[in-house]
Amino acid sequence: MLFSIAYGMTGSVRDAEDIVQDALVGLVWARRRGTAVEEPKAYLARAVTRLSINHPRSARVRRETYVGAWLPEPVVAPLAGAAAQRGPAEHADLARGRRPALFREVVPGD
Repeated sequence: MLFSIAYGMTGSVRDAEDIVQDALVGLVWARRRGTAVEEPKAYLARAVTRLSINHPRSARVRRETYVGAWLPEPVVAPLAGAAAQRGPAEHADLARGRRPALFREVVPGD
């Protein structure tokens, strides 16, 4: 849900991932400071929305504005070997085990 909010507002996968990560870090820091967050999902949705609104005004975006010709997006090559034989569920299980501890702490039911 958070990624879809950020992606819908920014139009960039990289920016959306950065915004979601910033919101999650903000929640962790708020909890460590002793702030009681009764509805973490609502807190994160609001944080992602606000960060997405402020994103175009950030210094990083202004610095990264490129005026030349853009290179094409990279082409994803098909998987080879054992990775090609795994199904989507197996890939998700592998990815779930590799998540940073931050995400395991914030999203315990996943």
